[in-house]
Amino acid sequence: MKSPRAQPPESPPPHSPRFPGRDPEVSSYAESDTELVLGLGKLVVVGFTHRTAPLAVRSRFAVAREDLPHLARRFKALPGVGGCVLVATCNRLEAYLEIRSEAEAEAAFVDLVGGQDLDGRAILARSLMVHGGEAAVKHLFRVASGLDAMVLGDAQILGQVKEAYRTACNHGTASPRIHKAFHMAFRCAKKVRTETSLGGGARSVAGAAASLLAHEMGGLRGKEFLLVGVNEMTEAAGRRLVKGRAARILVGNRSAEPGRELAAALGAGDREVTPVAPVDWADLTEAVAAVDAVITCTGAPEPVLARADLAAAAAARSDRTLLVMDIAVPPDVEPPAAET
Repeated sequence: MKSPRAQPPESPPPHSPRFPGRDPEVSSYAESDTELVLGLGKLVVVGFTHRTAPLAVRSRFAVAREDLPHLARRFKALPGVGGCVLVATCNRLEAYLEIRSEAEAEAAFVDLVGGQDLDGRAILARSLMVHGGEAAVKHLFRVASGLDAMVLGDAQILGQVKEAYRTACNHGTASPRIHKAFHMAFRCAKKVRTETSLGGGARSVAGAAASLLAHEMGGLRGKEFLLVGVNEMTEAAGRRLVKGRAARILVGNRSAEPGRELAAALGAGDREVTPVAPVDWADLTEAVAAVDAVITCTGAPEPVLARADLAAAAAARSDRTLLVMDIAVPPDVEPPAAET
């Protein structure tokens, strides 16, 4: 009796690279593998940024981070779409699609992001940029390298692009052409960081906000600050404040536990110089009145600091000037509050 012939082990399909979790620059993809896969179409990027859309439009069509995987799957499910990665930051929402044409990509973006907002769809369409093929790849390289950022060389952008790619891999919305383009972009960004002056310093919107406050206040040393929201932006701003020897930092967040964790992380290394403490969300107005400046970035769909809140805080401050730096999109501060 013949023994059954051993079957060769199955190899993973070329469109499902082994993604190792924290490091999207490492993949089982070989260059030759990706070059053999033609895919459904070409790489097209469509979306809006601070260069193409005013704050009102970026705020109107902002997508919450937790909703991005679902939106990417909706893109992927469209006829003619082979893959999708959504890159969302404070100042951009871009869909990188493997699709047949720029026109189809633009129509899909307006349909899925504009939704039932009939008035807004026309505004959205006028605010879009779209690039296909080599131009799309070049745009991705510029974004990953921090060259298309509001703050030139923004060090946080590369991490956000990697997170977007990781999310696409984990939810099955990437494709061979997309894998290829993003891995090339990561290598390009690394080259820019190591071989140019953009690799020095911690450039970011949060860092720029702290620098602007330092300029307006004559330095950070001895001043008291309130951080509103817990994310990479407020953490980066907080670290800059600690480095600048702020007298005290308060951290306010709607969910108490993340606020306590960020306060502990910021205060761990330099507690004697800069004490850091969480504040309850219900006590936010009192905290605003107690500090010299506020940096807010929550990602909330509606303002978290109303004009009435700031008016009450100002009334409790006597003649002390209050500086509020709102780096959130949509804005955290009610627009009329600037007149308070």
